[in-house]
Amino acid sequence: MKAYFLSIRDDDMQQGGFTVFADTVQEARKQVYKKGLDVENWIDVQAHRDKKFDGLENLTPAELANRQWREGWQWYDIEFPHEEDTTDEEFYIWYEKEFKEA
Repeated sequence: MKAYFLSIRDDDMQQGGFTVFADTVQEARKQVYKKGLDVENWIDVQAHRDKKFDGLENLTPAELANRQWREGWQWYDIEFPHEEDTTDEEFYIWYEKEFKEA
């Protein structure tokens, strides 16, 4: 499946978006409600291809977050580990604590 970065145009309050997986851009855009993004106008929903994550739809949320973090992703409202001196194992411990993943 193709990876898309899903976000809301000109919405500074949400500070970011999500990687979603779909076969088409329209399928990706429809996932806006599943991700909890608040959208007033459908035309503001953006889905841009993010090819470096293609085919990773079977990763767990923690594994995908680790890949994104290694690519430079950041979380705006929480303190996250520094990539240079954090192992993957330490990242997963942090992730589980922050996001209470089952």
